[in-house]
Amino acid sequence: MIPPVMDEPVPDSTASSTDPASASSVVRRSAWVGEGVLLPCVARGHPTPESTWFRGDPSGGSLRQVLPGPRVKYHLEVLILLDLLVEDSGTYVCIANNTVGSRRVHVELTVRSPLETRVTPARQTVDLERPAAFECAVLGHPVKEIAWLKNGRQVEKGHR
Repeated sequence: MIPPVMDEPVPDSTASSTDPASASSVVRRSAWVGEGVLLPCVARGHPTPESTWFRGDPSGGSLRQVLPGPRVKYHLEVLILLDLLVEDSGTYVCIANNTVGSRRVHVELTVRSPLETRVTPARQTVDLERPAAFECAVLGHPVKEIAWLKNGRQVEKGHR
């Protein structure tokens, strides 16, 4: 018997069992809002492993099974996510099992959306030595950093 093997050839042997093995434990994928993405989970072993897709809880808790629906399809071991939303970003886990053992592949999916910014007020007049306040609203995903510039130079925090 052969345990499941993921993305890696298994020695040609039908007389013994093999445990699933994973060539890479974490895969990173990204796609734009509205696109689709394929998340493969190719597993081999003897007996033939069964694979199941789960989604990680954003708070780091338990896994919940990804079930088919209007935007979620399965084709063999491939999870197909359609018409992506930013909320689809996160950790997906494929678990391949057979009677010998199990293996996991983690996929970190980032769904991107174009960045937009709006600074209010657009213009402001203040007296000399008086404070001015601006607000920056940012839409889009992911937002890595927000920095303020004055005359092309970054404004330090707490700087007037």
